[in-house]
Amino acid sequence: MIMIGSRALEMQLKRLDKEFYRPCLDLDFLCTEKDWLIQFLRYTHEEGVELVERTGNKGHVKLVDGTHIEFDIAQPGDSTDLLIQYCKANPQSLFLNNGDFVAPVDVLYLLKMSHRYKKNSPHFFKTMNDIHFMRSLGAKIPVELE
Repeated sequence: MIMIGSRALEMQLKRLDKEFYRPCLDLDFLCTEKDWLIQFLRYTHEEGVELVERTGNKGHVKLVDGTHIEFDIAQPGDSTDLLIQYCKANPQSLFLNNGDFVAPVDVLYLLKMSHRYKKNSPHFFKTMNDIHFMRSLGAKIPVELE
């Protein structure tokens, strides 16, 4: 699985000895169908889990402490699948002890940029602030992902 979102950015910033300007409230992942099934089985048998659901290619887990964990589930050959492969091969990705990866900053920037036009979203200003913050770090969309 590939960790994305603010928690991933926070982890990448620690590697650069920098601080993230806001707290991270949830976890976001890109995963394969197999990864989702493993997570589904894990979370449906763990205590402290309030909700495990799936709608289309989106998986969602809510823990009793209020933490939300969201999964974008790849289908073979779709853009999520391509991003997973890209992150696994990218030396800027962080490899975690559990076998997961943390997406590189440029991929996190690409994902934020893909959400920038959702003006009716309650997250619009957070997204725009994150984009400006990542630009200040030198983030750019990788040419091969344009």
